[in-house]
Amino acid sequence: MSEQKRPRRTVFGHNLWFLFVFLAWVANSGFRLYFAYLSMTGTQLLDVHVSQLTVQILDLMFISLGVGGLIVAAGLWLNTRRGLTGTLAVSVATIVFDVWGLTIQITAALGFIVPVMTIGYLLVVKPRLAVLSEGAGAQAPGPIGGV
Repeated sequence: MSEQKRPRRTVFGHNLWFLFVFLAWVANSGFRLYFAYLSMTGTQLLDVHVSQLTVQILDLMFISLGVGGLIVAAGLWLNTRRGLTGTLAVSVATIVFDVWGLTIQITAALGFIVPVMTIGYLLVVKPRLAVLSEGAGAQAPGPIGGV
């Protein structure tokens, strides 16, 4: 007897886990842009007093990671190789930024959730990520959405 595979649930050609990761990236990027906006309008976001230079660095990083996150989310949705590698790069940059953010405020730990979840998801779906391109004979990764 042969086992029948249960069909995967998809929406717009992507599985539900992919959609969750994609929407988490969009929300994370939107919140980072919103925090930059609040900070630039004079709203106090931090529990501790920091220098004006530190606030400007925070604003710049929030804007950079917010815009970068939206760009790579689009690449991820379109299932491009650049979207995949860009998502990994922005995830690592976000983690590094939030490690620095922990020195200012403990709530920066919330910023780890989406990038760590995304890296874990991509490593489970695409175990070949560790060797994205080894030589000219490397094949491009297949669909990221798992369909």
